This record gives sequence, structure tokens and C-alpha cells, in this order.
Amino acid sequence: LSVSGLSATLSAAVNGTTVTVTATENAGAAISQTLTIALANGNAVTIPVTQAAKSSGGSTTVSMSSQNIVDGKTGTVTLAVNSYGSQLVADPNTWYTWASNSVNFAGARIGVAPANNGGGIQVQGNDTDATKQGRIANVTALPAIQSMVIVLRVVNTSTYDPAYNVYAGTTVNPSKADANISKTSTFATVDGYRVYTQTFDFSSGNYTYFSIINDLTGALYIDSIAITYKK
Repeated sequence: LSVSGLSATLSAAVNGTTVTVTATENAGAAISQTLTIALANGNAVTIPVTQAAKSSGGSTTVSMSSQNIVDGKTGTVTLAVNSYGSQLVADPNTWYTWASNSVNFAGARIGVAPANNGGGIQVQGNDTDATKQGRIANVTALPAIQSMVIVLRVVNTSTYDPAYNVYAGTTVNPSKADANISKTSTFATVDGYRVYTQTFDFSSGNYTYFSIINDLTGALYIDSIAITYKK
């Protein structure tokens, strides 16, 4: 086995068949990188690795991979592969629900991406039809959200970059009428995919809820989401 892709405060080492990831103290902004684990002359897998920003007055981070979103199911709705099922944007009772680190989340018009699209969480997109605008939101209020890091994986043959919006507010399911959070974005090419790391800065307001809404063109393929908020 060999490992690559981590730097700065993050590192990885191989001992036999065990890969250990180590993080030293982070004195700056939240970090999100992609760890590649490869067999000699064989296949490779990639794993998103995130580290919270420097603590300011006490903060915590909820990090969840796409598999955590599937495994954390709390309701009766199940995610289908390459399908959005009967989830209705206008009816939260039909949404998929899950929990991560004792925080509850919900999503509409989402499913599991097929393997050839990375196998992450697939979020439907449409710039004119609200019934087809997939979303992910927190149900449990998070005091003073500070930042969010979203890692997305797009096949190299895709002709567009991920396009969507993140909204923030003080009531559940914020939308266009609320604050639109700006982002910074980087990407790297890994095993035939463009892996995007996009960081959203919530620190300008005292926001307790967010919505990731795909109200632009094209589906999203999400690998992981990390939300940092004050304790």
C-alpha cells in the first residue's frame, strides 16, 4: 500500500495493511483534503479528510461522509441509487432524515449516486422548477455556525463545475429570502474525477440553520460535509 494527498497538519502512514491518519494542531481555517490509498500496480481508493478550523471561544465540528448519511438513517424513507423517489420539496414529511454526531438532518430530492459517478450523495438540480431543487438542511439548531466545508466529486467528462447555493438563517430550512453564503473553491484531479473542496464562511452572522439548495443547473455529487459551530 501507498498513501498520498495529505499535507500541512494532516499526514498518513502505512503499517502493513493499516493506514493511520494523524492531525496536528490547526492554527488556521478549516482544512479539507483527499487521501489516496493505492495498491502497487493496482487499484486506488480516495477518502475525504477534514479538520476543523482553529477553535475560537470553543467550537465543534460535525463531519459526515456520504456513507455516514446513508448509515445514519432515522426515518422510514430510504435513499435509492440514481433516483429521487417520492421525496417532495414542499412536504418535509416525505424527506429523507438522518443523524450524525447527535445532530439531525433532512434532505429532499436526494439519492445515492451510481458507482460511475463516484457513489456519493446525488442532489437533483433545476434553476426554474422548485419541485426539482434538491436540498440538505439541519433540523437540530446549531449555535453560531462558523463555517462549512463541502467536498464534491465530478467525473472528468462533466462539462460543468458544481453549481448550487448555501443559505443561512435563524429558522429551519432557510432559502433565497435569507443570507446567501459565499464560498471559496479548489479542485484536484483524482482517479478520473475532479474533486472540489468548497468552503463557506458563516461568521458574518449568528446563524443557527443552513440549507444546501441545488437551485441551479445540474446534479451535485457530494462526498462529505463538515459544519463547524460554537459550543
